[in-house]
Amino acid sequence: SIFTKARIEYQLHGKTDKDFLRYLEIASTQNIKTAYDFSNINSHYWEVMCGAMFNNSFDFWTGIELTMENYIGEDHYMYYPWLNLNYEPFKQLKMSFLIVDGENLYFGYDGGEKADYYKYETTLNIRPANFFDLEFKHRYHETEGKYIARTYETEAKFQFHKNFWFRAILQITNHDMIVYGENPRRISLYPLFTYKPSSKTAIYIGASGNEEQTEQISSRDFLKDY
Repeated sequence: SIFTKARIEYQLHGKTDKDFLRYLEIASTQNIKTAYDFSNINSHYWEVMCGAMFNNSFDFWTGIELTMENYIGEDHYMYYPWLNLNYEPFKQLKMSFLIVDGENLYFGYDGGEKADYYKYETTLNIRPANFFDLEFKHRYHETEGKYIARTYETEAKFQFHKNFWFRAILQITNHDMIVYGENPRRISLYPLFTYKPSSKTAIYIGASGNEEQTEQISSRDFLKDY
């Protein structure tokens, strides 16, 4: 396949740190993917977005994505209006919120099916001390009648020395796979130790572990556990 992408943007920057409007951007992004001989358009995408940053503490971004996916010989057109808000009242606290609406494509075995789509994501960053960071995330994605995906994530980072730090991520997922009538749930842990002796060298030691259970939505019968 051949993939082509173009982006056009206009930027406006504040002149001093005291300016109320620090940064403004209006942009348009397009891409298209075709078969190698240009005989068929596999997908195309167009996003129009704008956003601004104010006083280094608040910024907002909004836009709409228009997409087309050719799946099993049929063209499917989707749209996703979205809004992203970020607020940082001081360096120890930062909050962000993302909301997406629109129409999504579910890739079924017999063909694609479109349905209403909802997506909400919230993030809270806390820095109680210079060496300790905490981040909490909540994600909710739904394609109506197909699936509901919920994720809860906590990330902690301890930087007890400029060359050493430890980071751990705990993630809990709870999905309703409506099309399959199943409810998989998973708990995952990702610890990571980092040693950075110089600006050119870093050594990472990490691991991952998962515990998963699956039940049947209708009867809650136990299906599998590993």
